[in-house]
Amino acid sequence: MSKSHYTWHDGILKFKGQILLPSPSKCKLEILAEVHSTPTLRHDGFLKTYKRVARSFYWVKMKLDIK
Repeated sequence: MSKSHYTWHDGILKFKGQILLPSPSKCKLEILAEVHSTPTLRHDGFLKTYKRVARSFYWVKMKLDIK
């Protein structure tokens, strides 16, 4: 990965414009729970869920966690 893909914005580390979450982070579970529990963000299958989360966030093995 190129270092140029990483940026700081208001004290938040981003990777390609998405908030980068560390590997051990309870935020990941909270994000996935929100996607599954909010009526307007209901679970529409892997691909739609992945794209919805990937608009704002990135973490290592994100696809695997969403599956």
